[in-house]
Amino acid sequence: MKKIFINNIVFRIVTPPIYGTIVYILILLVFDTLDQLTVSFFGREVLLTIILTYFLSESMRLGIIWLDKLYPVRRNFGVRISLQLISGAAICSFVVISSLVSIYFFFFEGYTTFSSFSTELITLNIIFILTSIFYNMLYFSIFFLNQQNEVQLERETTLRENLEFELQSFKNEINPELLYGSLETLISLVHKNPQMSEEFIGHLSEVYRYKLDNKHNELAYLGDELKSVQNLLYLLNLRYSGNIKFNVNIPEEILSYKIVPGTLQVIMENSVLYNIVSDIQPLEIDCTLKKDNYLVIKNKLNKRLYREPIKYNRIENIKKAYTYYTDRPLEEKIVNGNFFVTIPLLELDEAAKVHST
Repeated sequence: MKKIFINNIVFRIVTPPIYGTIVYILILLVFDTLDQLTVSFFGREVLLTIILTYFLSESMRLGIIWLDKLYPVRRNFGVRISLQLISGAAICSFVVISSLVSIYFFFFEGYTTFSSFSTELITLNIIFILTSIFYNMLYFSIFFLNQQNEVQLERETTLRENLEFELQSFKNEINPELLYGSLETLISLVHKNPQMSEEFIGHLSEVYRYKLDNKHNELAYLGDELKSVQNLLYLLNLRYSGNIKFNVNIPEEILSYKIVPGTLQVIMENSVLYNIVSDIQPLEIDCTLKKDNYLVIKNKLNKRLYREPIKYNRIENIKKAYTYYTDRPLEEKIVNGNFFVTIPLLELDEAAKVHST
């Protein structure tokens, strides 16, 4: 309620002089039309209408604050509108205007009876009663607009909090299939080639060290992500007899761009998971640069006839993660038997701008 227009100090100071002057001009028009204009009445009249407007707006503001405590809008919308309209028209407008106009005519103009200024009193009451109705209509319009905006803001805040949670979950995620497959390979190497098993452990530790190092980092350099993928590629190739190739053809200056940590790892794991990898049908993954700073990951689609079902599509999680940092979407599509993933490369100013909104 503190933010609503009736409590704004600029509104409270600026509005009465402007509206009071308009009321004064309106009264002039009325009395000119009715041919009841008296020179004695319209000398300090513009100041009077400004003072009347100020006292009316302040009394209505205090009345609304009082009603908010006594009978909040959420209690019963219809009753609250009725109470506010009645109090504004009958109490604030009629009582305040009648009292101030009477004081003016009795003490400043020297009138002794109400009948001598009854026309002016009735005219001013009608104008300011209509003013109170307009004031309350404006109040409720802005009030419910603010309520709607607050609900929308809360909804967007909740969505962003959920997205942040999903993003953090994605970063902390450990692929069990990769872990189990790596352990099986390691067990086999320990018996057959202990020296290679040590090298395998080193690459495996680098893969998970990269994940742990970026656990609390929102973004990582593309160059670091590519190095991590090379470690993953080593692990996978021991399991698949060197039949996975990852071809990188991008300019060196692009390596300083940012990417969500784990993006390329997930895409590579996803490609291995969905495609046949053998001596006859090796898996070749190409990494190239597209215009507008998009990284394109491509591999020929050679789907397995059967694979273990998974609970969720990990690339969908990546898509959600990128919506947190950029308006440019991460996209996946199949064209002419090839599977494409298009990844927006991020600059620091772009990520900061979207993250702050």
